[in-house]
Amino acid sequence: MFRSINPNIKIVCNLFYFLLLVDTINGLFLSLGISIPISVCYKLIIIAITLKLYISSSHNVIKAYLVLLYFVILILYFAIYVEVDSVFDSLSLYIRFIIAPLGLWVFSRLSLSAPQQALEYSRRIIIYNVIIICVNIVLSLVGIGYTSYGEGLGNKGFFYAANEVSGLIILLFGMQIFFLRLVSNTKRFLFGSLFFLILSISLGTKTAMGGYFLVFIYISYTSTISKRSRKGIMFLGLALLIPAIIYSGYYYVERIGLLERWRFFYERSDDIISFMLSGRDLFWAEEKGDFLSSGNIGYILGLGNNRTVEMDPFDVFLNYGGIGIAFVYTFWFFMIRQAYCYSKYNIIAKIVLFIDIELLLFSSLTGHIIFSGMLNPFIAL
Repeated sequence: MFRSINPNIKIVCNLFYFLLLVDTINGLFLSLGISIPISVCYKLIIIAITLKLYISSSHNVIKAYLVLLYFVILILYFAIYVEVDSVFDSLSLYIRFIIAPLGLWVFSRLSLSAPQQALEYSRRIIIYNVIIICVNIVLSLVGIGYTSYGEGLGNKGFFYAANEVSGLIILLFGMQIFFLRLVSNTKRFLFGSLFFLILSISLGTKTAMGGYFLVFIYISYTSTISKRSRKGIMFLGLALLIPAIIYSGYYYVERIGLLERWRFFYERSDDIISFMLSGRDLFWAEEKGDFLSSGNIGYILGLGNNRTVEMDPFDVFLNYGGIGIAFVYTFWFFMIRQAYCYSKYNIIAKIVLFIDIELLLFSSLTGHIIFSGMLNPFIAL
């Protein structure tokens, strides 16, 4: 018998069904030259509802006031002490981030009070949004929507930020093939995995390709099937699937022009690290002068102004200083610790833990994870 769920939690769950559809509509309007912040407003509604739920618990009031005090200090700091183009823009990264801890608290309450309903909501939310990603990439493949890069390379449909879609692919495609492994036979699992891999390659980012492939290998190796069958899948992957993927992936990447782009970055890079980071280490070299000259208060509170070197730890430090690092990564390490504790007896927690760690790793190398407005709601889920 299902238990009754708080109506506001139901609203949050229902809003999650349409997250990527709203982002798609937002991108469609942008392609038509119409700038309406539909996606921002939609997520602000989710934040408002989750915040109301959070502070309705007496245990959270003190924490909420401390965070509010921190934001007031930041507003005054950006408005008076440092020179920023816009105080709102300087806080916008936090607005994208805050939906993750608030959402995590809400979904945790739902999981504790009604675990079966929480699982059903989660499965449907993942499926609906996976379909929207697939439709976007397929539309782009037939010439409808944006390409991932200005040179006409890669395919992202009407999503605006290709790098943020990379994180979505790791998380949502990863969770979807995990559930396929649980409920489907090996043929369906391999077919679905290959289909998602083709779409990951089509997006055209190294993060999407490599990140999704790592999830596939992990799920194949740690699935709940028999040890003999698991070895069979791994042997098939090593003997047939991996060479086929490498060959077809190389052919496809060359055909759509990504290989030439990578060759350009490789020739421009001083070493392999710079190539893998796509020159992001040079971005830090450009930004660190202002930061190092900002003094102790800059180290503590950051410089704001939505600065980025596209590597998340540096972005957090540049914008919000040491307090920002503590605020953001305390949440991430708490989330990973919780997933680790549950992974000892919960099979879903195992894949959640792996994806959490993988996202944190990629965020440190390629960015667009910690402050991703598209990804953070699903991190909470």
